[in-house]
Amino acid sequence: MEGTKRKWKKVEDHDVVEKRDCLAELPEPLLHHILSYLTMKDVITTSVLAKRWRYTWLYVPCLSFPALKRTRSKEVAFINKSLLVHKGSKVQKLDITVKYYRTEAPLVDSWIQFALTRNVNQLYLDFRRCYSPKSMYTLYDTIFCCSSLTVLAVKKCIIKFPVKIKLGSLKTLSFEEVNFDGGAINNLLSSCSILEELSFTTCNFANNPDLVIMNSCVKTLKIREDNFSRNSTTVEIDASFILSFESGGIFSKRYVIKRMESLRSASFVCSKTCW
Repeated sequence: MEGTKRKWKKVEDHDVVEKRDCLAELPEPLLHHILSYLTMKDVITTSVLAKRWRYTWLYVPCLSFPALKRTRSKEVAFINKSLLVHKGSKVQKLDITVKYYRTEAPLVDSWIQFALTRNVNQLYLDFRRCYSPKSMYTLYDTIFCCSSLTVLAVKKCIIKFPVKIKLGSLKTLSFEEVNFDGGAINNLLSSCSILEELSFTTCNFANNPDLVIMNSCVKTLKIREDNFSRNSTTVEIDASFILSFESGGIFSKRYVIKRMESLRSASFVCSKTCW
């Protein structure tokens, strides 16, 4: 009988060990790191898992809002409410993809201001369904004085550069379907002293007849332009440290390559209009 009791006790102890919540015992920073790989919709869902998880999502440093299968108004409301209740003092990454309408410009401004006040490191903004310049979002100009930014990637918007640009920490810069309306883009590039990755995809340079890339730290350069014939922009590249170069859609006569002696890989895509 005594042996049976001991055996039963061991089984009970074993069951206790099996029922321990290992995730709940993780340190807060590690828990936040794990949640950072999820979208905000999934992160918020974890609040029902356990008592400790109820408010954990309010402090995650990486906030990702991909396009959701819901109405535009509900999508915008979800992003807005999530940012309003967020309590973290630091935002490492803010990634937003949203169907943008002009009437929501002040709201989007507030989202970007939220990121800037929390010293954001990585900012990804994709404004979908903007088919004409009149309906595109004009990027909040204070963003170009954010010294904490290391990655900036924007899609489908208008950019008007301010007089002062301070992006001393920026390493990755990506523009896709962006209209540069006023201000010299060369001033932006020259202010990014440690920029390593630079990308332009189907952008409209308008008042920038010359695009000069002279950053000594740029290692990866991508320029894919389908409408350069309308832009009449000359691209001058004088960057001796570029290792990878990708180009497409630009008339050969508008390329001026001075130095690229470190180049290891290159790819060129030409349409029929290039010849």
